[in-house]
Amino acid sequence: MAKTSSDKIPDMMFVRPKVIPEEVIEAARRWVEIHNSHLFLLICYNRPEQVSLHRSFVDYVYRHREQLKDIKTLDILLDHFGGSVEAAYQLITLFRNHCKKLRIFIPDYAKSAATLLALGADEIWMGEVAEMGPLDAQIPDPREPDEYISALDEFRAVDYLRTHGFEILNEFVRVLNRTTSLRMKDKIQIASEHTTRLMQGLYQNVDPLHFGGSHRAVEMSVEYGKRVMRRHRYQDWSTGCIDTLLRKLAWDYPSHSFVIDIEEAKELGLDVNLLTGETDDLAHTILVGLEEAAGFIAVPKPTMSLNVITSEAAEDDD
Repeated sequence: MAKTSSDKIPDMMFVRPKVIPEEVIEAARRWVEIHNSHLFLLICYNRPEQVSLHRSFVDYVYRHREQLKDIKTLDILLDHFGGSVEAAYQLITLFRNHCKKLRIFIPDYAKSAATLLALGADEIWMGEVAEMGPLDAQIPDPREPDEYISALDEFRAVDYLRTHGFEILNEFVRVLNRTTSLRMKDKIQIASEHTTRLMQGLYQNVDPLHFGGSHRAVEMSVEYGKRVMRRHRYQDWSTGCIDTLLRKLAWDYPSHSFVIDIEEAKELGLDVNLLTGETDDLAHTILVGLEEAAGFIAVPKPTMSLNVITSEAAEDDD
C-alpha cells in the first residue's frame, strides 16, 4: 500500500494515523471534486479514546471551529460504534450551526450514539450491508466499571424475571389442581408463597438506583432524538410520529447489536438512500486505509487544504 510523504499528510485532521495512504488522499480529493462538499471523517474502527464520542472530543472540535466556517455542504463519512449520547447531541448541533446542508454517509457502521448523529442529517446514505443500531444508551457495567453495557440489558433481565415468575406461579397452580382438592383461593396463596421464596434471591440482585438510572439513560436518548429530529430534516413530522419512531429505536429492539439496515431504516420511516457507485467505492477506499480518523480530509477548491485531528495535534493544542 502506498504511503504519503509528510508534506502530503492533511493538516486539518483532529485524529489521524502517522501515515496516511496516498490512495486515501486521492479518494478524498475525488470525493470533493464530485460532490463539491467538505469531507469530514469520523472513523472509530478500533475504538481509540481520542476518537470516541465524549465531551473532550466535542471540546476539541469546538476549539477548532474556524475550520467549520462558510460550509455549504458538509459530508460526514461515519464509521463509528458510538459513545455518549450527550456528546453526539452536542456534536450534531455544532455541525448544524456551521453548515447549510449536512449529509451523513454510512458505508459500514453507525451504532448507538452514532445513530443519533445520523438522525440530525438532511440526507442519510447507507451501503448495502451498512447498519445503524438501537438508540439505547451505554452505561458502566456495575460488575466491571471499566466496561460498558446497554442500558436496556437490566430491563431485559428484569422483564425475564417477571415473566419467569409468572411461569413458576402458573406451574405451581397447575400441579396443585392435579394433586389436591383445595379451593382455588388456597391454591393461589400456596403457589404465590413458593414463587416468592424462589424469586426473592434473584430480585435481591437488582439495584433500584442502578435500575432507575438505566431507565433515565434510555429516556435521555429519546429526548435528544426528539430535539435533533424536530429541528432539522424531520421538522414536518408530527410529534406523535417522532415519538413513536424514537421509542421503537430506544426500547423495542432485543439487543444493542441489532442490525438496522437500509430496509429496516426505511420501514421506520427514515429518509435513507442507497450508497452505490463511485461514492461507495471512494468511501470504502478511505475506510480500508484509515482505522481511526476525525476531521476534514478534503475541502472544495480553491481552498483545497486537507484537514483531519491527530492525537499529536491534540496534545500540542493542549
